[in-house]
Amino acid sequence: MLKKPAKQPALAALYTLSPQATPEAVHLLCQMLVFDPARRVSVEDALTHPYLDEGRLRFHSCMCRCCRTSSAGLRIYATDLEPSSDAPFDDRWEKKVVSMNMIKEELYRLVSDHAQNNRTPLCINPHSAAFKSFTR
Repeated sequence: MLKKPAKQPALAALYTLSPQATPEAVHLLCQMLVFDPARRVSVEDALTHPYLDEGRLRFHSCMCRCCRTSSAGLRIYATDLEPSSDAPFDDRWEKKVVSMNMIKEELYRLVSDHAQNNRTPLCINPHSAAFKSFTR
């Protein structure tokens, strides 16, 4: 998959996902959907994307007391209102998956582990066209 030439994104299709799809939203989505993790947008860059700043502004005004403006003029939002994670994101599994068979095996392992842990079941429609083409 990595050796095949890169396919141009179908931007028009992304705008049809939602009537609220703005150019900023589509831009961020395109950066996040890059297959190669080394070329995909970093978490830090994604969190500073204008689309997310627009969302933050819905909860903060330029006059709120919980945020401040840096000396460079950038808005710095209160950290207690920002999402956080207990552990850093680990993308090692993406780097080891190099073939369609490996992707299928990893997905099978994910579904099997999920089912064995008595969590909410994953719903897969075996009659869908996507499922039939995936199992080939």
